[in-house]
Amino acid sequence: FCWGQNLYGELGIGNTTNMTTPQPVLGGNNFSSISAGNQITCAINTTGSAFCWGNNTYGQLGLGNFSTTVNLPTPQLVAGGYNFTSISAGYQSVCALNTTENAYCWGRNNNNQLGLGSSNTTSMYTPQNISWVNNFTTISLFYIGKRRNTLKNINKVYLNRSMILFQMQNTR
Repeated sequence: FCWGQNLYGELGIGNTTNMTTPQPVLGGNNFSSISAGNQITCAINTTGSAFCWGNNTYGQLGLGNFSTTVNLPTPQLVAGGYNFTSISAGYQSVCALNTTENAYCWGRNNNNQLGLGSSNTTSMYTPQNISWVNNFTTISLFYIGKRRNTLKNINKVYLNRSMILFQMQNTR
């Protein structure tokens, strides 16, 4: 279920009407996790497939190409056929972890915020492997504004302007 502001279809209810009460997300998926970012929402269903909906201006829905329809108000399957365990929608970009704890990111990359380890600043329309670091147990993207955020058990922190990747200590 989603509710709140819906200017770009980020509630996944098939329209752009703001909602004050929880509404079922369309598509018939059973989601095991969900993440709301800036103008987008992404979720993983119980089989590990990722879906995103809302604003796709920079490819942040992960559809594999730029759609002439920028706002997509229903869940769209993320390209690549990956099985993900967690997902985090940020500011115009998304990152997710697959079943082998490798991070993949897609969306806006104008300041290298996807963490691809190259000088390519092109937006990415499909999940891109963050190959220079692996074995993530948790991934979280957030837009840093006036709020302070605290995370514990951090082993390594990777900063790249509007995105922060945290490699958490493995406590298993």
